[in-house]
Amino acid sequence: MRTIATTVAVFLWAGTAGAHELRCVDTVNGGALVEVTGYPTTLSYVLVVANVVPNADSVVLGASDTRDVCSPSGFQVPFTLGVGASEQHSHDIVVNSYAECRAMAEQDGRPDDFIDNVFTVTWDSGRQTCASRVLCLPPTPARGPTRQAGFWQNHVSAVQQCVDAGAVDLGFAQIATAADAMGLLWASAASFPDGSARGGADLARLLLARQTLAGECNVRLLGTAPAAATLPGDALAAMCGPYPGLMDSMQVQWAAFNASGEALALPAGFDPGAASPSQSQSLAADPTRPGQACAP
Repeated sequence: MRTIATTVAVFLWAGTAGAHELRCVDTVNGGALVEVTGYPTTLSYVLVVANVVPNADSVVLGASDTRDVCSPSGFQVPFTLGVGASEQHSHDIVVNSYAECRAMAEQDGRPDDFIDNVFTVTWDSGRQTCASRVLCLPPTPARGPTRQAGFWQNHVSAVQQCVDAGAVDLGFAQIATAADAMGLLWASAASFPDGSARGGADLARLLLARQTLAGECNVRLLGTAPAAATLPGDALAAMCGPYPGLMDSMQVQWAAFNASGEALALPAGFDPGAASPSQSQSLAADPTRPGQACAP
């Protein structure tokens, strides 16, 4: 498990009408974001509400969260906080397996791997909202030699060997040549080949496709497969869907696998050729286009 003690800017926010009277904090295992890779695990939530008025008491009219960490024995509203005072509630949740973690993540109706908890405190003239996030990842992949996307991006010979074993099916595109593969690996994150902007689901799809291609080459040429046997199929389904969050979570899983065996020697008999970034980039032909869809 890895705790990231930083704010996830796109997720954590605060809202108020008028000046702040209260401040809230929502952490899990001491941070705003936790990545879970081992099971069973315990998620230790701590919710805090504090009076930030320098010279007066504040009355807390509401204190609730989407995961019901506050219930049933949490904050009993309304209550008053004196100058400089705060009150906190803590609660532990045991997650026994990756499947259970995924099921918890899906309780909010979004098909992704994030367990989001949003904590809201209110007073007579406003409110503040804060949040924590847990990313459910499969158990750490079995160790074996792997290489990250950057390795494949710079080794034309290795990528040629990968596609010689058959086209890599990404759902929305078939990567059948080294030019296709290099085009995907060198593609602009900001725009499509026609100059139109690439963002949202299109960008998430590109980033997941890169990691999927690298992962498939690791399986084919280095003989190392992900511990989660469903990862290739899950990633393919995500790329064919409209949900950036789901694609992001699949990308994280492929990236973790692709990095897992970076320090291990390449298999005997496999020759990736020399690194040649200039040759790789000159060969690249981006196979992505706006509006691409998976074959029915």
